[in-house]
Amino acid sequence: MYILSIDTTTKTAGVAVAEDDHILVEMVLNRQQHHSLYIGPMIEQALTMAGISCRDLGLIAVTRGPGSFTGLRIGLAIARTMAQVLQIPLVGVDTPDVLAYNLSGHGGLVCTVQDARKKELYVAIYHSRTLGMERLEGPAVMTPQELLQRLKKYARPVLFVGDGVVPYRSVFAEGLGDKAIFCAHNYPRPSVLIHIALARYLQGEVVSPLELQPLYLRPSEAERNLAQRRAEESKKEKVVRVKGER
Repeated sequence: MYILSIDTTTKTAGVAVAEDDHILVEMVLNRQQHHSLYIGPMIEQALTMAGISCRDLGLIAVTRGPGSFTGLRIGLAIARTMAQVLQIPLVGVDTPDVLAYNLSGHGGLVCTVQDARKKELYVAIYHSRTLGMERLEGPAVMTPQELLQRLKKYARPVLFVGDGVVPYRSVFAEGLGDKAIFCAHNYPRPSVLIHIALARYLQGEVVSPLELQPLYLRPSEAERNLAQRRAEESKKEKVVRVKGER
């Protein structure tokens, strides 16, 4: 069975093609979230390089967040459309699981940190076992300082992975000392996404295109702005009513 994976939830965009668990092609492009321009051509090129067409696919895997609101919507829209048109199974995987899974066998704590902007992080904490990962906490939104307090209770070394490492590495190092360990790569691997999705597919964990929903941990900027405008308008209406009653 041929499998296509799609990830657009972070600053990188990635696709991979595999025959069962054998990775044929993996592509990752770091163009700072211009995913709508590149992900389609990347998928087409990856399929061509693998020597197959989309009609040969038997499964599609996609990350569902958390991450960039625009980015994850692009990936999900493409994955849903392809699965529906081709009438093939679809598996959605949380982005932190993809970040963490590649570190299975590490034998300690793994903390995925994605830059959520506004001085916050998307965080998940895992225990790395010989086979696979056990999620202990998250995914959740918290500040770097809140995360440090959460990690200190484990009193163990922590391996950090994710694009949140770059802006907050010094904070983690200062807060945890030699217990803070940093991964060499900090983006979700589309090949890892395939391995997770295949295992879940074999366990019957598939969804329909309509069932697969993005994982949002907080409202988008547009939603927050809309809520703020409505609150301000509601406040103005109350003032007008009070003045009218007088």
